[in-house]
Amino acid sequence: MRILVVEDNDLVADAITRGLGMARPCAVVVRSSAERAAMALESRAFRIWRCSTSGCGIDWPQLLRRLRSDGKTLPVMISRARTLATKVEALDLGGDF
Repeated sequence: MRILVVEDNDLVADAITRGLGMARPCAVVVRSSAERAAMALESRAFRIWRCSTSGCGIDWPQLLRRLRSDGKTLPVMISRARTLATKVEALDLGGDF
């Protein structure tokens, strides 16, 4: 299984990668920017995409819109959504929590 993690905090990305690896053998691909994540989504097949809403430089709404407009239906786990408005926006765009 291949998982895309979009996270600009190296410590958080490392913890997620290690945690996922301990839970189940999988390939974790980490990208720290919206542009690099978009390139990864175009070039590889992923089973799930995990995205932080609080990372600076990560335009997760744009990425999610693009993903859904391209017809990709993979689950998108939105994390660190701190406000109700952010959670609602993520769900409206097709994200999961």
